[in-house]
Amino acid sequence: MIIRRLSSYRPSGVLADIGCGPGRLIILIAHRFPQIRIIGIDASQEMIETARRGAVAAGILTRAEFREGDVGNLPMDNDSIDFAVSTLSLHHWSNPSLGLAEIYRVLKPGGQLLLFDLRRDSRRFFYWLMRFAQAVVVPFALRNINEPLGSLLASYSVSELKDLLRQTAFREWRITKGTAWAYIWARKGLEAV
Repeated sequence: MIIRRLSSYRPSGVLADIGCGPGRLIILIAHRFPQIRIIGIDASQEMIETARRGAVAAGILTRAEFREGDVGNLPMDNDSIDFAVSTLSLHHWSNPSLGLAEIYRVLKPGGQLLLFDLRRDSRRFFYWLMRFAQAVVVPFALRNINEPLGSLLASYSVSELKDLLRQTAFREWRITKGTAWAYIWARKGLEAV
């Protein structure tokens, strides 16, 4: 789903996966876009090590690198990446305004951002489905920390996402709603040179 959406924006150059976790998306991106160099960033050293091992096993380590870092203080230079993606992590950011400002800082002029996350204002059916899954299907370790329902409840409504984006330096952005999720696309203006 995210790969198809990403394809429509024709990423090139250097792409950063912010909150890359175990690196599964990085492997998919590397296989789908062989011309892209990828930087995986995660706040957890354990996740970085897992992602690096996965990249080695997938044979993509020559095009992927991994850095420990937080979205509120990205370990990258200004204007250094062409594309940023982040999936299912926005609701975990302690300061989303700061995170979006950091992404804006590291994007090159004309660079793009694609965020994918759950929507708290999704249909009631999805809420009950998540509740059922958590009670019946989800492993105990996740159930013990109230997941995945906790992530749904911590996510943002479309209205809140719009308010958040209006406060950023991004002037070109849009939100696409799905059944229980939202895609946020934004582009850093060329005037930022």
